[in-house]
Amino acid sequence: MKKLLLLTLCLMVKSLSMQAQTISGKLIDEHKQPVAFANVVLQTLPDSVFLQGTITDEQGKFVFDKVNQNQSEKLIQISCLGYESLHQHVVTGDVGVLSLRSSAIMLGETVITGRRPTYSLKGASLTTNVENTLLSSLGTAHDVLKRIPGLKTGDGTVEVFGKGTPIIYINGRKIRDLSELEELNSRDIAKIELITNPGAEYDAEVKSVLRIKTVRRTGEGWGGNVRSMLQKGRLWSNNQQLSLNYRKNNLDIFGSFYYNKQKRKTGQEDLQTVYTDKLLEIDGDSESPYSTENIQGEGGANYQLNENNSLGVRYTYNYYSSDSHVYSLFRVRENNLDFDKFDFTNAMDGSGETHKVNAYYNGVWGRQLNVDFNVDWLYSDNDTRQNIMENSMNEEDRTVHSVSGSRNNLYACKLVFSHPVFAGILQFGTEISLTNRHSHYVNEEQIMNDAFDKITSCNQAGFVSYDLPVGKTSLNAGLRYEHVSFNYYEDGVKQEGQCKEYNNLFPSLSFSFPVGKAQFALGYSARIQRPGYFMLRSDVQYANRYTYERGNPLLQPEISHDLSFRADTSLFNCLLFIPIPRML
Repeated sequence: MKKLLLLTLCLMVKSLSMQAQTISGKLIDEHKQPVAFANVVLQTLPDSVFLQGTITDEQGKFVFDKVNQNQSEKLIQISCLGYESLHQHVVTGDVGVLSLRSSAIMLGETVITGRRPTYSLKGASLTTNVENTLLSSLGTAHDVLKRIPGLKTGDGTVEVFGKGTPIIYINGRKIRDLSELEELNSRDIAKIELITNPGAEYDAEVKSVLRIKTVRRTGEGWGGNVRSMLQKGRLWSNNQQLSLNYRKNNLDIFGSFYYNKQKRKTGQEDLQTVYTDKLLEIDGDSESPYSTENIQGEGGANYQLNENNSLGVRYTYNYYSSDSHVYSLFRVRENNLDFDKFDFTNAMDGSGETHKVNAYYNGVWGRQLNVDFNVDWLYSDNDTRQNIMENSMNEEDRTVHSVSGSRNNLYACKLVFSHPVFAGILQFGTEISLTNRHSHYVNEEQIMNDAFDKITSCNQAGFVSYDLPVGKTSLNAGLRYEHVSFNYYEDGVKQEGQCKEYNNLFPSLSFSFPVGKAQFALGYSARIQRPGYFMLRSDVQYANRYTYERGNPLLQPEISHDLSFRADTSLFNCLLFIPIPRML
């Protein structure tokens, strides 16, 4: 019976793979051993635009499904800690066996030696051990994430292959500013867990989660560290950090100061087509040098009540400023005829500050009831000033001055209980968040109308899930309920037609099981994508004389029902993912 089921599943996967173009291959090292958990990125040629990303399985195999055939040749980029990166031109089909060469990690003039990190894969969760491995010597948490399988990082961004931007937790505390990743030293990280199919305990918008657990420090007295870094790209950048802490008995008091100065220069080519009563084609070349300055201070305390209960509080203050200049030359064609050419300069500077307070409690009530409670308050205030100058060949020159900004308040709390029930773990809890946002846009020349908007929202959620492992088989089922109310105001007047209220249930189910040497996983989850506040704004902002920008307060969220099937065997590795979108 097992052989018949395995054969049937193999034929299903083979049939599905034949309906779509794929790129597959296998990675080995210099000793002919499979290289597992390597990042494999598929890019276009010649501009190296990201298309897809995946990681190799335990046999070193990888596969890209549903590859776009608009361009025959593509590029795969392969990277794995402890090996030299590999670039390979490919077309669809099997690229065969690729070999990676071992390499030492260089930090400045220092060669970092040590053992490679170990990985453990359980269902949709991949855990990377960092403590006492090569990863612990890289510098910051952001440096570590660059080398975690399944992740793609950029300047201040983190993305999960196929899942977008994850939410990130450090010791169970949700971080709301990615600059914290630059402040966390890699030596202080114990392990990192990547979850690609989050359960009911997470917000329905969340498609992936990163959970970072730090090393528990021992000993008493004063401690600290100082870190300084200087970087050279096209321009110079630097950052400095000072951290101090004091531990006595069960009390840990900590504080830190962080300074970061970044300078960049980017280039861009634009092509825009505008369909009105006339056909306008606008293309241009731009160069944009910019700089940002970030100053952050943090302080707080943790207290261990006893072996099973702890609590803590932290306060964070952040100030930032930015300065940029965009220099562009635009060429305009009207109905396929040359119409105009104009120089465009956008001098922009901004500044803002953020206050954050987090308090937490983790404990065990009775013998087996685990409790996790977090409460957050955040306030941010920012303004951006723009000075746009346009020098046109055929029309009048124009200068546009504007000021835009927002004031934001967030209150959030999350309470989670977990308790063993029969052979599994039952988890349940609630989550509430309140936001209040005021935004403004003021144009001195009154080319655009001034706008003053207000958005308030309340999200109340309750959830329950059950995780049942039985040998090598695992079952997880969850249900989340969310009530969301959303109110929109223009110039202090409530816009009834733009206010919204939603009540939604989000079920999730996953089941993994072995058949012989094969491991199969079936999954289903309902997710929602809500438009961001910036997309919902009603003010019209000036971009250039041919382009204005505005949001749409009438945008609706989108619910998707995601079905997934995963198979891992020594014969093949297949992932089938079917999103079924539905507008509310």
